[in-house]
Amino acid sequence: AKCSSPFLAPCEGADFEQVMADSISRVRTSVADNESGPTAVVKELAKFPFLVETQIDSYVEAWRESVHPIKETRAEIKRFVRAAEQVTRRIASDVVLRLYSISCLQTKTLLTEKAEMLKKIMLSNLADETREQSQAMVVSFEGILGKLKESPEDPEMLAQLQDYVKTCDTEIDELSNEISKAREKHDMLEEFEFDISKEDFSLYWQAYGKPREINAVRMAAIPRQEDDRLKFMQKLQELSQDFQKELQSIEADIAAFVTYKDLDQAEEYAGQVMILNQRLVEARETGEVVNNREKLFEFASTSFDEIESMTINFKPYADLWTISAEFTKKFPTWTDGPFTSLDADAIEANVTAWWKFAWKAEKTFEGKKEPQSVAVKLKQMLDDFKPHLPIISALRNPGMRERHWAKLSAEAGEPIVPDVSLTLSWMLEKGIVSHEAFITQLSEQSAKEYGFERTLDKMKSEWKELLFDFAPYKDSGTYMLKGIEDTVVLLDDQIVKVQAMRGSPYAKPLEAVVVEWSNKLVYMQDVLEEWLKCQKTWLYLEPIFASPDIMRQMPTEGRRFQKVDQMWRATMQAGADAPGVLQVMTIEGLKNQFVESNKALDMVQKGLNDYLETKRSAFPRFFFLSNDELLDILSETKDPRRVVPHMPKAFEGICGVKMRGVTDAEQAEGGPMLDILCMISGEGEE
Repeated sequence: AKCSSPFLAPCEGADFEQVMADSISRVRTSVADNESGPTAVVKELAKFPFLVETQIDSYVEAWRESVHPIKETRAEIKRFVRAAEQVTRRIASDVVLRLYSISCLQTKTLLTEKAEMLKKIMLSNLADETREQSQAMVVSFEGILGKLKESPEDPEMLAQLQDYVKTCDTEIDELSNEISKAREKHDMLEEFEFDISKEDFSLYWQAYGKPREINAVRMAAIPRQEDDRLKFMQKLQELSQDFQKELQSIEADIAAFVTYKDLDQAEEYAGQVMILNQRLVEARETGEVVNNREKLFEFASTSFDEIESMTINFKPYADLWTISAEFTKKFPTWTDGPFTSLDADAIEANVTAWWKFAWKAEKTFEGKKEPQSVAVKLKQMLDDFKPHLPIISALRNPGMRERHWAKLSAEAGEPIVPDVSLTLSWMLEKGIVSHEAFITQLSEQSAKEYGFERTLDKMKSEWKELLFDFAPYKDSGTYMLKGIEDTVVLLDDQIVKVQAMRGSPYAKPLEAVVVEWSNKLVYMQDVLEEWLKCQKTWLYLEPIFASPDIMRQMPTEGRRFQKVDQMWRATMQAGADAPGVLQVMTIEGLKNQFVESNKALDMVQKGLNDYLETKRSAFPRFFFLSNDELLDILSETKDPRRVVPHMPKAFEGICGVKMRGVTDAEQAEGGPMLDILCMISGEGEE
């Protein structure tokens, strides 16, 4: 039979809703009855959470961060292997149920591949660890072999090598234990059929064979070191014999100094002193080496006390000829060298120290004719030179100037010029000693004058780093001077010092310099006084004449203030660009500018006061207001709101007014909104 129509007709009728409800119910029941199958598959996969949830990268990174025993590593790898086997065995690739057909093939593949990947990565890490371990063992074994094969250069090194042969067991045992650990790792890699490279195998077996090689080398080292021991013992005996000869030679050379007496050969003898001192130092070191090696070879210790006694006995001779050489070398420089190059303090220190030594040496060498005669002669030469020390000290005073040398020339009757040709011996020939009292007085005078020079230099240097603090003044585009307390204190202090200097007779040669600096300080003080006065007045008037109403009502005073304002801004900008106090004070005509500006500002203030008095005369109630309050009103004559805050002072019973505009926005419109509707009393009555 054929259908009457190719399309299904719409379901209609009273039973349609019932049919639909029954169908939905049967479908729900069928789904519920068949859900146990998929649930069972999900539960089976849930038995491998570590395999399902593990992220390979994060897991491997966390594993590498810590050290794991070989057993723990084996157990972890086996856990992944077992999991992969169980997934393959227990979960079917396709599960067909009455209502469902579940494909698990892709899931099984992903899980087994993840387990295999984790296993491979962990085994690769283990192989890397084994390779590094084998390399470290080979290097350590090679170090031991090198030490055992080493040839000693001296007995001390031989003793160290012999001790090492006896004590290297511990190091070898530790490395053998490492070989066992590496073996376990290789066994585990073979257990899991990991492909180990030939190089890694070769490296391991190289380390494995090293203990046997070391043992053979160690056995061979013992007789070789014994031969070296016999050789070094023979060398020690030879060294001891040679050393005894050296000590006898040193003793003979020291004894020769008893016969030296020619002061003209002091430099040669001083050279011998240096050589002998060095030989004594080397002998002390050699004695210590011999004693240490005797101890190593268990010989009886040889006493070398004579080295210390020779050193003590030689010291007076060494000091005598060292000082004598220094004196004979420097004495010609002091007498015939350029006088202007002499260091008076150093000369006095040397002469004093050397004289004390010569005095003691004369007693020390009692009974020894030759060295005692040298000490006596040295002391006599120093005694002869000591009277010249005051003259050297006086004339090498750093305060000595040409004027002082001119006075000395006049006193001595000879031109004495402090140049490279001037020498002490020349001045002594000219009888300079007879003028010692005059020289002393002249030196004291020059020292005091020099003190004044240094004081002046110090005062000037104190200003070099001192700066004015130019701070921006509001939004005016100019600056104001701040923090001048340090400048004022320094000025006052230096003015007092300079005044005291001007009263001293020792400042007369510096009078021109002192007066110049004194005038500069007074000028700076005057400038600061005028500056601060101008700043105070300008700060008071600037906001007043910033008002167009005031400028319009006082045009003459306004023009005067503008002129001062231009000067003020230019000066403050120049100061801010170069704020050094001394730099600012060099601005041309600075003092006159401030003086003229202060005069102009005084005229402006007088005109301002006259103007205010005129306003008070016109409206006597203004007498109750201060100048600032009255100016606040007059600066905005078109704004009645400026009057309101001052009304309680002008009118006793009025505390405020009520304007047509209530809010600030309405009053800002101006016009009728600023009309005053009524006045308000202190009690709030309108």
